[in-house]
Amino acid sequence: MTQGTLYDIETGRLGARFEMTGEPTQPDGFGWISGHWDDALYYVIDGCPVRRPGMAITVNGAVFSGLPNPATVRVGEEAFLVDDGTAELAFMVPGSYRVDITAFPFQDAAFEVTAP
Repeated sequence: MTQGTLYDIETGRLGARFEMTGEPTQPDGFGWISGHWDDALYYVIDGCPVRRPGMAITVNGAVFSGLPNPATVRVGEEAFLVDDGTAELAFMVPGSYRVDITAFPFQDAAFEVTAP
């Protein structure tokens, strides 16, 4: 039995995991690596799984700096692209908000911000 994980050849982003007998085949634009790999923690460079780096983000209140370029910042259903490394958030209603930041190949990051 062969266990493997598909990945996008251009980006290295991991896709579906599989188990099968015989030699695996993959769709155009995809490769595969042996074993089951966690896409939240790994991606592929030159056919080898590599740990995704963490983001070195600094948070000061509702200001996020040190974001990779570009990064996507999501608060609830609203998302926006940051291309200068800094996101300054403003909330109209007091409360706690979850802020998710993605910038592949970096590991996704999640924060909680409290708006006064």
